Amino acid sequence: MNCDIARQTLEFPGSDHVPAVSTREAEVHVQGCAECQQAVGRQRHLDQRISQVCQDVPIPLGLKERLLARLANAEAAATGPAPLPAATGVANLPSPSLAGERHATRRMWLVERWRSLTAVCLAGLAVGLWWWTKTTLPQMTLDTAIQAALAAPPEQMGAFERFRSGVALTLPTTMVTDALTEPPGQLPDVEIAVYRFRIRDTSGRWVNGRLLAIPRVALSDPPQATRFLTGPAQASRLPYRTTAWAEGPLVYVCYVEGTEETLFKLKPQTA
Repeated sequence: MNCDIARQTLEFPGSDHVPAVSTREAEVHVQGCAECQQAVGRQRHLDQRISQVCQDVPIPLGLKERLLARLANAEAAATGPAPLPAATGVANLPSPSLAGERHATRRMWLVERWRSLTAVCLAGLAVGLWWWTKTTLPQMTLDTAIQAALAAPPEQMGAFERFRSGVALTLPTTMVTDALTEPPGQLPDVEIAVYRFRIRDTSGRWVNGRLLAIPRVALSDPPQATRFLTGPAQASRLPYRTTAWAEGPLVYVCYVEGTEETLFKLKPQTA
């Protein structure tokens, strides 16, 4: 059997361009031909390298370019010089058409492998995006958060541990916080930490107030103000005066049962 036919039969079994010889006949020829054994060994090593390249290249940035570059290097290293003619005098070099088909077949295999890896990567990205959306994207409006905190009695608030979004709890720097009377509580299943305080109104009467701290990512409409009482206080549906602002990753809401003048007592005095 011709060496070239034996190698092509093992590399492209069932191809229309290869003479109808059985795989077993080709294997028997290769077992008795040292040159064919070396050629088949180099080809199998190249196929293994191609598979490793497809598995090792990072996904997804620059995937296609890196795969093609490493494939070219692997082919150059593994193929080496062309095999010598066989003892029968028939050239071992494949015909140009068969060489072109061989490269086209490998290219198609590589493209299919790249598409499969890309599909897996995109599926993982979709799952990650769904989970990130579920856990960190805005889930409530500022008004909803305020009304929930106004209606919650202290006994329903659990001890504050941490925000599920990972934001660290800190006190605001643009309002006086000496009036805070207790450690913060947390509303059940809501990303809100609640401080309670008491302060005297303009007539000297004690009034109750609360300071809310909410991760900015938990709100669909965080306030534009960046300091306590930057704008006028708002009147809520209950007899409270409310102001909201953002400092870093936290949104703060301060409200009292009194008037806007009572809120101003919590504003730091400038020299």
